[in-house]
Amino acid sequence: AIIALIDGIVSDVSARIEKHLRRTILRTTQTVILPLRQFKPVISLDCAPVTSITSIKYASKPSGLATATAMTDGDDYVLEDSTSGLVRFLVEMPYYNQVQPAYLQVVYVGGMATDTDDFIATWPDIARAADIQCAYEYQRRNTPGGNVTQGNGSTSFTKDLDLLDGVKSTLSPYRRVLI
Repeated sequence: AIIALIDGIVSDVSARIEKHLRRTILRTTQTVILPLRQFKPVISLDCAPVTSITSIKYASKPSGLATATAMTDGDDYVLEDSTSGLVRFLVEMPYYNQVQPAYLQVVYVGGMATDTDDFIATWPDIARAADIQCAYEYQRRNTPGGNVTQGNGSTSFTKDLDLLDGVKSTLSPYRRVLI
């Protein structure tokens, strides 16, 4: 039962840290369809850092993406900043300057690490912050959001379980800025 509790805490803390960072922890292949904003020559991919872009297709409707021709890396677009997942378009697309929406289908590989060991080796301060958060939550396992009284003593937690301020400050430099 204790192993299941610890596994649950680790999973929950990992998910909350991933959400706080606005990044995907494990590196995977992603396929996303994004609306293209008028007069905006850049997009920011969610699963940063981006390892590679397999293809980018462009069409006036999502249904047209299946038959659209892939754009050319270096001629039509460039991965300007792999750390933030910033892609800059170098060509003007026919629907780009119109009020009508247009869509991009981006297939790419992104995420912070290939597995847990890679994550700990690459991002040791984030891993340590996760350890601290897990230990704190294990300590509070019986009082996740309230007060407890035992015998003549009591313990009071005035707020619900959340990421510790020290953990948030450790994560802050790695938090993805939304563009």
